[in-house]
Amino acid sequence: MITIQTLNRQQLADFVASDQYRHLPDLPISPHRAAAHINNPRAQADDPMMLLAWLEDELVGYLGVLPDQYTTTDGAQVHCGWLSCLWVSDRHRGKSIAKILVSQGVEAIGGQILLTEFTPAAKQLYDRLGLFADLQIREGIRLYYRLELQRLLPPKRTLFGRIKPLLAVVDALGNVALDALRPLRKPRPPVAAFRYVEQVDDEIAAFIEDKQARELFRRGQAELNWALQNPWVLQGHPDEASRRYYFSSFDRVFEFKAIRLSDANGKLCAFLILSRRNHNLKMPVCYFEPACIEQVAAVVNHHVYQWNIKTFSTFHPEIVKYYQTNRTFALFKKTLKRHYLSAKPMAVRLQEQVFNIQDGDGDCFFT
Repeated sequence: MITIQTLNRQQLADFVASDQYRHLPDLPISPHRAAAHINNPRAQADDPMMLLAWLEDELVGYLGVLPDQYTTTDGAQVHCGWLSCLWVSDRHRGKSIAKILVSQGVEAIGGQILLTEFTPAAKQLYDRLGLFADLQIREGIRLYYRLELQRLLPPKRTLFGRIKPLLAVVDALGNVALDALRPLRKPRPPVAAFRYVEQVDDEIAAFIEDKQARELFRRGQAELNWALQNPWVLQGHPDEASRRYYFSSFDRVFEFKAIRLSDANGKLCAFLILSRRNHNLKMPVCYFEPACIEQVAAVVNHHVYQWNIKTFSTFHPEIVKYYQTNRTFALFKKTLKRHYLSAKPMAVRLQEQVFNIQDGDGDCFFT
């Protein structure tokens, strides 16, 4: 019989420090990800943070929950959570473990639950459960700066799958040529002065708050500094424990860069956070004065070039529109869609509310 163990903040801390955790063949969470959950400024003491599925003494599945809050049109703040990971042991598929975990997770957070960035298989599960509805579908853009035909074309046609080795050769030769021409593709340097900051200070916090009137989640100084200081993926080589954890906990390159932009008078005109993972770039946070959008793009382009980025992805509406309508040094562009689901009662309440979502809201900031 499957039993479900629910862990709140203190229980999660005790569990990760226990001998039971250290000796598990499959770890349900990494120590640094657990620390991030425990330190979450929006977490309440009794919030469910993990649900563990046990078959006698064997861990056969788990579900992670990231506590959060959203703001309604009348200014009320509503506590909620994100389903942030779902895993079931291959040895125990077909026993409805995922269904049990998700159903009890939704109940544990009082039906105030959201999720995004899920796999097609997970979406099928959520649809079968009948607990969720579309909250928002956001359109984004991905810019490619290197050839990646071997990854992009095979899903489109069977023929491309058959010639994947040839596509790999084309990629390699094409990227050698691009490297040779790289100095000619260098973007113009940003006109606005920019500098890296270690944390969100009071000035940046006030600047952000002024631009959050229509945002649903409205992360402030405490939440953004927590996210910057508590990555779920660490830069470095995997250790023994990380090999027992299904999700990513280490990567060769992973870092956040918080950037402050100033106009010609030295006044703060934009704040953004870039997330770099190997040669891929995202922008989980972006706030700017309308007149500063070209400089925001220039700063992004600068980092794309300096870091030799392969892809840059964003769902920020104004930034998406800018890259759709302006020439860049990208080889090509691809339209993206990001689906946000929520429990049906929550979706019904929010249907009439017009709101914005930052790229990094939920657990997207951390991956």
